[in-house]
Amino acid sequence: MKTEQKINEVQLKLLKWAARSSQLIGNIFDECSKRFTPSSFQSDQECHVLWQLNASCHATAESSLILVGNVRLWDADVLVRSVVEGTLKFVFLTFGSDSERHQKLKEFDNDFAAFGQIRRHQRLKEVLSVVGNPDADEWRPFRDLLLTETQLEELQKRYPKAMRQKLNQKWSFAEICVALRSSGQPGYDLFGHMLYNYGMSSHIAHQDIDGIGMVWDRNSRDENRKTAVEVAHGGRLIGDVAIMSLLRAKSLFKLWNADAKDLKPFTEELNSILAETAVAGKDFHNVEYGSNK
Repeated sequence: MKTEQKINEVQLKLLKWAARSSQLIGNIFDECSKRFTPSSFQSDQECHVLWQLNASCHATAESSLILVGNVRLWDADVLVRSVVEGTLKFVFLTFGSDSERHQKLKEFDNDFAAFGQIRRHQRLKEVLSVVGNPDADEWRPFRDLLLTETQLEELQKRYPKAMRQKLNQKWSFAEICVALRSSGQPGYDLFGHMLYNYGMSSHIAHQDIDGIGMVWDRNSRDENRKTAVEVAHGGRLIGDVAIMSLLRAKSLFKLWNADAKDLKPFTEELNSILAETAVAGKDFHNVEYGSNK
C-alpha cells in the first residue's frame, strides 16, 4: 500500500508539471503559427520545411509529456531526444546569412532526400532477396520503390560515398553543436549541455547494455531513491521539451526580426516550471549523495 501511495505521489506531481508544460508549448506553437506565412521567409521552401519541422517537434513533445505523466520515463526519454535533435536542426536552419540558410535548406530538404534513396533502395533489395517469392503481389509496394539501374547510377554519381559521409558528419548532433557554439549567439550553447543526456538516451533507444543497465539500476533501487530519481527525471524531461519549444520560437522571432516581447509571458511561465522541477533535482541529489555533500 505504501509503495502504491508513493507511485501515486510521483504520478500526480509529474501530471501537474506535464499539464503546465503542455499548455505552455501549445501557446508557444499557436503564437508562432499565426506568423507562419510565405512572406515571412526567403522562399516557400523555407516556410514549408520549417513549418513541418516545428510541427513535428511539437507533436512529439506532446507525446513525450503524455508518457511522462504516466511515469513511462524511459520511453519519454527517447522521444525527448528526438525533440532535442529536431530543435537543433531547426535552429541550425534559421541562423546565418541568406546564402548560408539557402545552402543548409538545400542540403536538408533536397540532398538528404535524394541520396537517401540509395540507402532505401539497398534496404529494399535486401528484403526482397530473403522473401520466398519477391515477384508476388504482396511485395509490389516494395518493388515500386526500387530505383532503376540508371537512377541508381545517376544518384551514386551525383552523391559519391565520400560526399554523403561529409554531409552526414556536418549534420550530426555534435557538429551542429560546434557550429552553433562558434556562432556566438546567446543560448545556442544550451545544446552542448544536452549532449550527455542525448547520448544516454541513445543507449535507451538502441537497447544496448548501457541502456538496459540504466533501467535495471532504476528498478533495483529502494523506494526512496527510486521515487527521488523518477520525479527528478520526469521533471527534467518536462523542462527540456518546454525549453526546446521556446528556443524554436526565439530562433523564428530572430529570423523575422520580430519583437521578442511577445514571448516574455512564455519565458516567465517556463522559468516558473523550471523552478519547481529544480527542487526535484535538488531532492534527488540530497537523497542520493546527502545534503551536506
